[in-house]
Amino acid sequence: MGCGGNEMKAISFLGTGNYSETTYFDGSRECQTKLFPVALCQFKRPSSLLVLVTEAARGMWLDELRDRLQPLGITPTPVDIPNGHSVEDLWGIFESLTEHLQEGEKVVFDITHSFRTLPFLSFLAASYLRVAKRVDLQGVYYGAFEARQPTSNPPLPTDRSPVFDLSPFMNLLEWTTATDQFLKTGDARELANILRDTQSALHRATQGKGRDLPRKLSGLASRMETLSQALALTRPREVLPAAVKLGEQLTAAESDLAQWAKPFLVLLERMREDYQLLEMAQPEDELQANLTTQLRLIDWYFDRRHVIQAVTLAREWIISVLCWKLGKEWLDRDNRSSVEEALNAHTRQKQGRSFQFACWHSDIVALPQAYELADVWAKLSEYRNDIAHCGMRKNLTPAQTLFHNVLACRDALHACAEKFGLITPEASA
Repeated sequence: MGCGGNEMKAISFLGTGNYSETTYFDGSRECQTKLFPVALCQFKRPSSLLVLVTEAARGMWLDELRDRLQPLGITPTPVDIPNGHSVEDLWGIFESLTEHLQEGEKVVFDITHSFRTLPFLSFLAASYLRVAKRVDLQGVYYGAFEARQPTSNPPLPTDRSPVFDLSPFMNLLEWTTATDQFLKTGDARELANILRDTQSALHRATQGKGRDLPRKLSGLASRMETLSQALALTRPREVLPAAVKLGEQLTAAESDLAQWAKPFLVLLERMREDYQLLEMAQPEDELQANLTTQLRLIDWYFDRRHVIQAVTLAREWIISVLCWKLGKEWLDRDNRSSVEEALNAHTRQKQGRSFQFACWHSDIVALPQAYELADVWAKLSEYRNDIAHCGMRKNLTPAQTLFHNVLACRDALHACAEKFGLITPEASA
């Protein structure tokens, strides 16, 4: 436990236990007391102390706590709470915690003398408030009387009881949130932040002089961010090689992860599997394989309900496929514009509308896949335009309808890919 600043609030509990005198210690600091809030205040020197008490706990211990804190110049402020016999009681205790903390306030929690479900509730509340009110959590402490040495019977005041800071375990809740985001969306940026913070914190704590410090977590975090940003911005030419580099970095960092980021190990294989299908080291050297991998990327977007990225890439994918089939340079801007104009003309012709012949129009019409292609192109163009223009039109398509319309294009894209020989029927199933 380090020394805190003057403007820090401590939150503690008193129960109705028969507390025994012991010597709490943290490093070189010691405090002999039966009430851990006294040790907390001696070690941390908070500017104020809130003590959550039931009516019975108030009667048993509050006066003694006041007396023991008087030499430290701290007067505890009691906060009455219910007994915790019902869910309503627990919500009442939660509200008491939230009401007494201000935005951005420094706070330290002590759960030593809390009872029943209160340690669990306090832990969750501290984590929630750290996010919701941006509370600066300075620690969650537990005076481990049961871990005292020696274990005298009856206990002696000279028995030494260690103090544990449980706040590192609150990172599990951060891992939970970041993991949930990754599994649902494929976005690994929050996980990357945790890995980078983990390495930085360990290096700061030892001033970078430790022999066995993590060296590869920050590099892995950078690879995760690069790939996630490329995915978010629909950059397939960056996504494919970035997925390869991330796979290599996952392997290189595995020993650091096992030692310093244990929650990540649970995700390791899942991350490999999720991104492995997108790997392609030199995507521009093998266009056919590139187009097949891009289709997997479109499926990746569909699976995670990223419809904006899916419809945007699907439309560009059709242009790239036609450039490939016509033997044209697929990244040339004029070529892509010409294919787009020809597709639009073919679509209008199929719909019986007036059109102007465009360059390569006849070449596209001659393709055996032309009919299906015109149909899916028309739909994707309509949906993409609706999305890009934010629904600013008289005949607005409801968002839910548009969402499902985009998802329905997936099978048509696979059918086109089969006819072009980019995937097999088994891969499309």
